[in-house]
Amino acid sequence: MLQKFIKYFALSCALSGTVMAQEANKAEATPKENKKKEADTSSEVKNAQDAADAPIESERVIVTGEIIPDGGQILTGSSKRVDNEDIRKHSYSDINRILYQVPGVNIREEDGYGLFPNISMRGVNSHRSAKITLMEDGITAAPAPYSAPDAYYAPNAGRMDSIEVIKGSGSVQYGPHTTGGVINYVSTPVPTEGETFYWKQLFGSDNDIKTHMYYGDVYDLEAGKLSLLFEGYYRENDGFQDIQHSDRNTGINHQIEPMLKLRFEPKTSKYQYLELKVGYTDMEGNLSYNGLKREDFNSNPNDRYWGTQWDHMDTEAVRTYLKHYIELSNDVSLTNTLYYNRFKRNWHKVKGDPGTDVLRGTAPGEIRLKNNNRDYYQVGLQSEVDWNFDTAGIEHDLKVGTRLHTDKYDDNSWSDYYQTGGNYDVIGYRENEKGSDGNKDYHTDSVALFVQDAIKLTDKLTLTPGVRFEHIRYDYNNDTVGKEDDGKSDVDIWAPSLGFAYDFNEEYQLFGGIHKGFSVVGPPDAVIGAKYESSVNYELGLRYNQIDGKYGAEAVVFFSELEDIYDPDSQASGATESRTIGDGETYGLELSAYADAGRINNWGFSNPWTAAFTWTQSEVTDVNDNLTDTGSFYDGVKDGSDTPYIPEFQYNIGTGLHFSKWGTDVNMTFVDEMFVSAENTTKTDSHVVVDWSAYYKVNNNARVLFNVYNLFDEEYEAAHHPTDIRGGSPRLFYAGFEYKF
Repeated sequence: MLQKFIKYFALSCALSGTVMAQEANKAEATPKENKKKEADTSSEVKNAQDAADAPIESERVIVTGEIIPDGGQILTGSSKRVDNEDIRKHSYSDINRILYQVPGVNIREEDGYGLFPNISMRGVNSHRSAKITLMEDGITAAPAPYSAPDAYYAPNAGRMDSIEVIKGSGSVQYGPHTTGGVINYVSTPVPTEGETFYWKQLFGSDNDIKTHMYYGDVYDLEAGKLSLLFEGYYRENDGFQDIQHSDRNTGINHQIEPMLKLRFEPKTSKYQYLELKVGYTDMEGNLSYNGLKREDFNSNPNDRYWGTQWDHMDTEAVRTYLKHYIELSNDVSLTNTLYYNRFKRNWHKVKGDPGTDVLRGTAPGEIRLKNNNRDYYQVGLQSEVDWNFDTAGIEHDLKVGTRLHTDKYDDNSWSDYYQTGGNYDVIGYRENEKGSDGNKDYHTDSVALFVQDAIKLTDKLTLTPGVRFEHIRYDYNNDTVGKEDDGKSDVDIWAPSLGFAYDFNEEYQLFGGIHKGFSVVGPPDAVIGAKYESSVNYELGLRYNQIDGKYGAEAVVFFSELEDIYDPDSQASGATESRTIGDGETYGLELSAYADAGRINNWGFSNPWTAAFTWTQSEVTDVNDNLTDTGSFYDGVKDGSDTPYIPEFQYNIGTGLHFSKWGTDVNMTFVDEMFVSAENTTKTDSHVVVDWSAYYKVNNNARVLFNVYNLFDEEYEAAHHPTDIRGGSPRLFYAGFEYKF
C-alpha cells in the first residue's frame, strides 16, 4: 500500500490537475493572495527575487462566513472560527467549552474535561462525534474515520491555535461524515518571522497542572528560508470525582504531547515550501464509563462507585504529515500532503451491570472489567489545485481536490473478573485469554474527489456549485470465538452542493445554500448491506459587519432532511447491535453578534460583548418497522420522537473589560433540558455555567492569570450515558502565568 501512495504522490506532483484537499491549506494563508494584488509587469529576475524574499505563510481567515471584528474577507456560508484569543483568555482545554461559543453546535458532556466529546451540529445524533468529520490541520483526526468512526479520540484542544467549525455547502469539500458538519483543530503554526517563545503554566484544583510551551525561529539560509517550531504540552491531575471507600484518583495521570514542525522555502523562481509535522501523545487516566444511580447522584454527583476503582485508560498516538505547496503561476497553486496517523489504546473498564450494590462494594458478586484493547491507523495522500481564472469577464476560483486514503482498526480484547465479598473487599480474580472478547480487524480503502467553483457572476453575486464523490471498499474479518465472520463490499457516494452570497454593500451580505451530507457506516454493517446515513441540508442567512469592526451580527435558519439514521453497536450508547432507525428532520435558528462598547463609545478601554444563540428542533419522522430493543438510547423510538441529547435552546454570552495593565472576562452558557433517549420520558436538567478569568500584565511579555470554571458551582446532569447519570465538572480554580516574546 505504501508503494501505491509514493507512486501516487509522484504522479500528483507531476500533474497540475491533481492536488491536495483544501482542508489543510485552509488553515494558513499563502503569499499567493498578496501577489495577486501586485502588477504583473515584473521581469523573470524580479519574480525570482520576489519568491526568495516572500514571507512565510501567515494566518488567514479560511472559514466560510466568519465574523471578523478586525476586518478581512467575508466568504459565503455560516461557518465560524474560534481564534487563539477566544481560547486562551479563559485558558480553555475543554473543547466543549470552546464550542459552546459557536451557534448550531450541541454538546453531550461526558468526562468533565472534554477528553471524549460528543459533538452534534444542527441536530444530528451527537454519539461520539461520529456524524461529523473531525480534522487536525486539515487531516482527518478520528483514528480510523471509515473503519471505526465512533472511536474514542479527539485532538487536545488545549494545545490548539484555533478551532474551525464548517457548516453549510462548504462541507462538500470534506468527508466521510458531513450529515452534521466539520470541525478542524488548527495546531500552533510555525513562526512567520524571527524567534518566538511561549510558556503558559497553570496550577489548579485537584492538583491540576497544565503546561504549554513552544519555541520557534526562522533561519535565512543560502538555499532558502527554514522555519521550525518545537512544542510541548503536559497535564496531570487527581480528578474531581472521589471513588467510594478508595484512595485511588479519578483524573489524568499524565498527558504528554510533544510536536515538531519544520518548513523550508527554497529560493526558486516559483514560490514553494515543504512542511513536516510530527506530533505524539501519551495519555493515561483513571477514567470510567460508569455514572451514578439517581439516589447516589442526588447525594453526591462527584462520587464514583467502589467497583470502578480499576477503570483505567492508556493511549498513545502519532500524527504526521509532509506537505508540499507550489505556486505554478500567479493564478494556479498545487498542494500535496502525505499523512500518517496511528492511535493505540486500552480502556480497562466495567462491562455490563453487576448490580448497584456490587458496584458499591456492599454486596458479594462478580465485576467484569473489559480490556478494550484496540489499534487504529490511517495513511493517505490528499491533493488540491486552486485555479483563479476569468471566462467572458466572469471570475472563477476553482478548487479540485483528491484523496487516496486507507485506514484500519484491530481489536484484541479480553476481560478480567473480580470476585467481591460484599465488604469493600476482593476475594478472587481471574483473567481471560487475550483476544477472547474480540479478535477482529476492519480495513477500508477510499478514493475521494471534490470540485468546487466560486463564480463571481456580478460585483455583488457569487455562486459556488460543488460536488464530492467517494468510492469506498470495505474488508471485514472477525476471528472472535463463536463470532467468526468476514466479508467485503463497495459503495459509491455522490454529494452535490450549491452555495451563494449576495453583497448588498460592504456591510450587509445575504448567503445560503443546499448540500447533501453523508455519514458512512463501519465495515461489518456495510458488508451486510446497511446504507450510509445521508441528509439534504438547507441554510439561509443574513450577515452584518460594521466597516470599522466595532460590531456585527448574523442570523441563519437551517433545515435538514435525514435518511437512514444509523445507530451503531456501542457500549457508550448501550446498543448491543447496529441498526437503521429510519428518517428524520432538523430545523432551527442560529444567531450571533459581537460589539465592543469601549471602541464604539471611545471610552479608552475595551468592553467586548459576544453572543451565540441556537434554537433547534430535531426529531425522527419515519421509524422503520419491526425495530427491536438493543439497549440503545434509540430504544422506544416512534414517529415524532425528539432526538436524544439535543436541547431546544442553547446560548452563550461573553463580555470583558480590558485596560492597559489588567483585564477580566466572563463567559456564560445556558443549555436547555434534553431527552436522554428516544422514548422521550426522561430529561437532563437545564443549567447555566459561568466561567470567569482575569489577568495582570507584569510587562509587555508576561502576565499573571486567574481562571475559575463553573464559578457558581452549578450541579447538573450532563448526560445519562454511557452508563447512568453523569454530572458536569464542579467549580475549579486555576492560577498561573503566561510569557511570550
